[in-house]
Amino acid sequence: MPHNPPQIGCYLDRALYTPDELSREIIALAVSFGMPPIPGAEPIEPAPEGESEFLFEASNDAIDWLNENTLADAPFCFWDNDDERGAFGLWPSVDGAKDDPSVLVEGPKDCQVEYVLEINDHGNATLYRLERVEVWSVV
Repeated sequence: MPHNPPQIGCYLDRALYTPDELSREIIALAVSFGMPPIPGAEPIEPAPEGESEFLFEASNDAIDWLNENTLADAPFCFWDNDDERGAFGLWPSVDGAKDDPSVLVEGPKDCQVEYVLEINDHGNATLYRLERVEVWSVV
C-alpha cells in the first residue's frame, strides 16, 4: 500500500529487527512507494549463508531510491537511519533548509523565496510554504 506523500517521522524502530530483517523492511517500504522489487530480497527463513551483505547493499539501494523518488512533497527531508533515535525514517534537514537560498530564514534576500523557516530560541524549527502552509516541524 503506497504511503504517498511520505510523512516525516519514524517508519521502522530498529530495536524490533535484526539487521537482515531491518534491511528487508526498508526494501519493502521502498517497494510500497513504487520501487521495483529486488529479486532475492523477499523474506526467507532461515536466511541463506552470505545473505546479510546482499541485503545490506540492497537496502542502501532502496534508501537511495526513496531519496531520489519520494521527496517532491517533503522538501529538505531525507530517508535514513537515525542512530540517536534508533529508527529508520524520513527526517527533516533544518541545516539544509537554512542553507537554501529559496528559504527565508531572517529578513528578505535577493532571491525567489518559496519557503519560510522559523526557529525559536529553544531550537524548534517549522518550515512553511510561502502561503503559511506548514510543511514540517521539529521539536
